[in-house]
Amino acid sequence: MTTPPPHRPVPPLEVAVYTVRDAHVALTAGAHRVECNGSPAAHGCTPSPAMVATTAAAVALGPSAQSVRFPVVALLRPAGEPWPPHTTADVRPLDELVQQGRRLLAAGARGLVFGSLDSHRRLDERHTRTLADLCAEYDAEATVHRAIEECDDPAAELCRLPQWGVRRVLLAGFPLSQLHLAHAPDRATQLLELASLAAELRLIPALCGGIRAANVRHILGPCLNSLPATARIEVHSACTDAGGRLDAAAITALLNELQRSAVPD
Repeated sequence: MTTPPPHRPVPPLEVAVYTVRDAHVALTAGAHRVECNGSPAAHGCTPSPAMVATTAAAVALGPSAQSVRFPVVALLRPAGEPWPPHTTADVRPLDELVQQGRRLLAAGARGLVFGSLDSHRRLDERHTRTLADLCAEYDAEATVHRAIEECDDPAAELCRLPQWGVRRVLLAGFPLSQLHLAHAPDRATQLLELASLAAELRLIPALCGGIRAANVRHILGPCLNSLPATARIEVHSACTDAGGRLDAAAITALLNELQRSAVPD
């Protein structure tokens, strides 16, 4: 008798939000967690502590407070910073980032999302370690965002993250600076390779990059079908409509498709 493959838990869905109203919409539509973001333009920026505090208070009263450990995280990225981000003294002073991160964590963020490259196109070790240590101080989650896919060797950079205290990484299978690759035929394969390595390293791959209900099976299918059922996977999406506004229907549709895709064929 053949043993059926284990059922994969439905990956938690994190939705990027830009206002407190967005957060209410996302959570009401079923999102498991939210990433507070200061702006949808130019790949996002640091939100205000007030937004984080109000969002955290709202989440504490909802079901997400019990369904995931880190229901509210915040992007840590100075406004006006170019992409990909680099650690130059005039653009990204570390002490300023630490102060901003501390204010967000004190306001109720349960994690920070950050990332920057050094002059050799590798993740900046000093910045990454320092911000991961700050998260640990607050028992919060450290996430490296898609800056890692701008590195010359993203796989090598993944291998460095666990020793620096990073627990989670955003992965899309293509660099954000090269949006024309979002529909490349080999994107799903590249995403699977990176997500598999992340899982082996006991990192949590948060799969992202324009994920919607219509492309879940094409982009995420290999990951959902090939990674061990015990591997922790998350999905990150903006879930916006054509006008750039948060779309509750898109959140519901994406959750439904993730539910269907988690069941083995």
